[in-house]
Amino acid sequence: MRLADRAGADVGAVALTQALHRTILLVESIERVRDRTGWQRRIMFFTPILIGLRKMEAPLASYEDLAHGVRREFADSRQALVELNGAL
Repeated sequence: MRLADRAGADVGAVALTQALHRTILLVESIERVRDRTGWQRRIMFFTPILIGLRKMEAPLASYEDLAHGVRREFADSRQALVELNGAL
């Protein structure tokens, strides 16, 4: 996650901590953001649906299919594709 952050991807912050003699990885949730009115949810989607697949067909999806779906459906597809490629 830290590497993805350094690459410019929009990822949650992570930290290692100790609790009950165990090492715990804390990951910040990125689907909720705080604004002046309280906590708001970001829109998330199930990737196979974006490219027209059913849940059981998800293993058939490719990054190329996803990139085409992002170009077709996103208003700011360039930024989304930068983040997608950064995640790879």
